[in-house]
Amino acid sequence: MSLRPAFGRQTSPPHSFLSPLPSPLPPPSPATEGGGCWSKQESEQDARAADAATPSSSSTAASDRFSARLLDGCRSVDRFRKLNRIDEGTYGVVYRARDSITGEVVALKQLKLSASKSEEGFPVSSLREVILLAKMDHPNVVCLKEVAVGNSPLHIFMVMEYAEHELKALLDKHSFAAAEVKCLMKQLLRGVSHLHSRWVIHRDLKTSNLLLTNKGVLKVADFGLSRHFGTPLRIYSKNVITMWYRAPELIMGQKQYTTDVDAWSVGCIFGEMFLRKPMFPGKSELHQLSLIYELVGVPTEETWPGHEALPNRKHFDMKLSLPRWRVVFPEAPEGMLTDMGLELMRSLLTCCPERRITAEGAEEDPYFWERPYALDPAMMPTFQDTNSTGRAEKRPAPRGGPAQTLLDNLAVARSRTALF
Repeated sequence: MSLRPAFGRQTSPPHSFLSPLPSPLPPPSPATEGGGCWSKQESEQDARAADAATPSSSSTAASDRFSARLLDGCRSVDRFRKLNRIDEGTYGVVYRARDSITGEVVALKQLKLSASKSEEGFPVSSLREVILLAKMDHPNVVCLKEVAVGNSPLHIFMVMEYAEHELKALLDKHSFAAAEVKCLMKQLLRGVSHLHSRWVIHRDLKTSNLLLTNKGVLKVADFGLSRHFGTPLRIYSKNVITMWYRAPELIMGQKQYTTDVDAWSVGCIFGEMFLRKPMFPGKSELHQLSLIYELVGVPTEETWPGHEALPNRKHFDMKLSLPRWRVVFPEAPEGMLTDMGLELMRSLLTCCPERRITAEGAEEDPYFWERPYALDPAMMPTFQDTNSTGRAEKRPAPRGGPAQTLLDNLAVARSRTALF
């Protein structure tokens, strides 16, 4: 019997978000020492243009407006002195830098803009990332301070608040206690709930995209794949989210989805905090599903209504198996995950997206009411700054290419026949 109260699914954001925004101040001149270079009202207009973007004149117009605003109203990146390179991702290179005037240390993300794309306007993915972050204002979401420009339209830098650690780097070296895990999870759920209340899906939540300051504050970062959603639902790309954190409905080819995909990723991160390694390190889509079903059990039409009708169902023929939760997460004293914690993880890692708990509902889960209580962020342990040196070269978790996926699927199918 479940120990969890029922939580309603959030179907609309708070009314205050739908209220008209106050009249914005005019954008500052290049010499102004103040904040950003565009207003919130303008950012919302461009965000709508970016989300509706297709290879059309409307998306190009939005890109041109934004490019013009960057060149006319943003400060020069020469104001910042690079200290070291932190990491490189799909959409940019991140540096630790110091403001030469104020002395503040910031994170400087240089967006990857190719010459071919710039001729058609500002790339929509980068445009969307900047505009979405400009609208966010939450302690558990990384803050975009401003956008700085170099000597040409191809040199665009996002100036963000600096955090000393990446959660993945800490998990590689440190084992968090139960109270510390609760502190991190509560902050993660609050940050993700804020995104969802603003009609934004992150679509790439993973431990390497979560930052932690030396004050114990967790920050959701890297919005390169994020986008707005709304009603009625639209068809979005299913090839999003690093595969190890990808929800099963995306692997099964579901074309319409909302915040449920983020909730699944949060569940994967929750388990990773205890295991100190990814829960489902699949090498292909078939391998990924195999790992998921080994833990949670193979779904049926009863447990996941509409499962048999999903587009990719015919490609994945799995025999029924029982869940193995307590094999992976032993009971105390051997393990730290209590029955309440395991119940929360099951709710986040429910295969049926309609039955998956929301980030808002998970915030109030009974797991956080039992001892040990979540630590106050100020009481979290401190570590030597892991972002003050560059990241070692590492192979990224796969997103799955068609040819390689086919080869991997064949190899995994042969090796795992005995399990299914």
